[in-house]
Amino acid sequence: MTPALDERARVRAAMDRILAGNCQHSNGALTIVALAQEAQVPRNALTQHHPDLKNDFYAKVKERGQPTDSERRLRKKITGHPKRKCPAAHPGGGAFSCVRPRS
Repeated sequence: MTPALDERARVRAAMDRILAGNCQHSNGALTIVALAQEAQVPRNALTQHHPDLKNDFYAKVKERGQPTDSERRLRKKITGHPKRKCPAAHPGGGAFSCVRPRS
């Protein structure tokens, strides 16, 4: 088996393990980083050499109907962001994120 075919086979096997929740080499996150760790290949193998496998993985994650770990973290960060009154930026006050005006 050529190195590229072996790499593809390892990525496909890793994809199946992650989606089944039977990870051996990663934390099981639904991310490309975890997929690369699980397949024991460099991340750029997925982003540059095998983007079809990367896209296939993302499609399977989307089919599950669950947000990815990175999306979950981002949503938590956004919804947990404290709203502050910022009279300097908004003279009328109100619940706005405090943004400094450009100089």
